[in-house]
Amino acid sequence: MLVVSMAKTSSEIRSQVYPDRSKQKRVVVLPDTAVVLLTFGGTALGVGVLKRAIRTLSTLPVTLLVATGPNIPIDSLDETVEEIARQMPPATVRILGCPDDIVQYIKAADLVVCHGGHTTIMEAVSCGTRVLSIPLSVNRSSCGNKYRSRMSRLGLGDVVSANEIEQTLAQAVQVLLANSELNRGAARLAKGLSGKNGAKELAEYITNDLQLLAIGT
Repeated sequence: MLVVSMAKTSSEIRSQVYPDRSKQKRVVVLPDTAVVLLTFGGTALGVGVLKRAIRTLSTLPVTLLVATGPNIPIDSLDETVEEIARQMPPATVRILGCPDDIVQYIKAADLVVCHGGHTTIMEAVSCGTRVLSIPLSVNRSSCGNKYRSRMSRLGLGDVVSANEIEQTLAQAVQVLLANSELNRGAARLAKGLSGKNGAKELAEYITNDLQLLAIGT
């Protein structure tokens, strides 16, 4: 029930508070060029994968926002950031730490790169933002992998292997950023979801189910 409420909340924020993507970039002081948000949400796993992703994405001419979440200390990235700074990469790298309102950055971003957790994907879908997932689990039956698979089928994003970040991540990001049809598809889905109330619909479903059970007994 909490998960449904969270998904609905992000949809309400998207439709009632945040302007379109170009305007939202100005709100959070970002250039009106390609913005990629990298976040592994609330997990404390995958710090090594996160660092490798930062190094790879810094080679692209984008503004890279990195949200560490509540369970990855921001200072754990100090060495990586210093290493990248010495190389003077084409990317502008901005470490956000754990922002109080991550959704404002998801709305401003042109692409979210994440491990494919439920909350981040639902927030991205509600904001009409494309998603590139880096699975931290190889278990194909996990909830995360099911969400990632569905995103791919809907044409809202793609998946790259954590074992092939250096070989495939940069190209996958470039392909998604260049695909205007994916952008339009994500916007259409977000618009369709903006009128939904997931918590209310789930409550009605459960209530109807209980009424049918009561009749049956």
